[in-house]
Amino acid sequence: MGIVLLTNRSNRGEALAHLIKRAGLDLSLVVVEDPQLRHTEVQPSPMHRLRTIIGPFYRFVRGQLTLSATQRKALELERECQQRANRKVDDHIAQLNIIGRPDGVEYLETPSLNEANVVTAIAKCKPSLCVVLGTSIIKPRILAIPSMGTINAHTSILPEYRGSRSEFWQCYNEDFSHVGITLHLVEPSVDTGSILFQQKQEVDTGPEPFDLRANNTIATLSNYVPVIIQYLNGNLDPRPQGESKTPTYRFRDITEEKRIALYTRLIGR
Repeated sequence: MGIVLLTNRSNRGEALAHLIKRAGLDLSLVVVEDPQLRHTEVQPSPMHRLRTIIGPFYRFVRGQLTLSATQRKALELERECQQRANRKVDDHIAQLNIIGRPDGVEYLETPSLNEANVVTAIAKCKPSLCVVLGTSIIKPRILAIPSMGTINAHTSILPEYRGSRSEFWQCYNEDFSHVGITLHLVEPSVDTGSILFQQKQEVDTGPEPFDLRANNTIATLSNYVPVIIQYLNGNLDPRPQGESKTPTYRFRDITEEKRIALYTRLIGR
């Protein structure tokens, strides 16, 4: 029963590939989605290079001039929390003794999962299952390939908080009853497929989004492969989702204004 892993350019995706291999499963292909590859396909113009150099400095100066000391402090706390959360996940992966990409596995790098050459490569593998971790939306022509479907990891207790950055919205809304992970089958619509596994996360007072996401990432790495094995062996009964009471959030919905509001609130606690 061959497996194709669809993931991003991160040590999280590499860790999951190692764990799949360690379990003795047939990992036929790993597709790594990296949108930055699109920029390397075309020689950047002089204006693009100039914006790349000036842009970060301009944003820094604009922030110093337009944001108050309290607002800057909120954004600094956000950066510190993100760095701390990344270290937490990195330390967990280091404890698993996982470094780099696993040997003996074919890798395909692409700016988009839905490129024609990616579809061809996956179809050539004839996988029983595709496994997803941290990618953009997958089109139906890929979903139609694996005979047993596609599994995705989502960081919320579905059906609530579908879409991007669930932990941010749970903290912003102060709604912590749905913090956790869901492993579910993938449908063409966003995060609506039948549920295979869920695990809630215990939440302390005044939680912070990046820390919640780090905990969810560790829980995902701990539970993904056992769920894959159970599903392949026919020991899981997919459960349809109910209706969601919360919106399907998009990444662009997280504005600087909302980020400042959340982290200003956290500073006050």
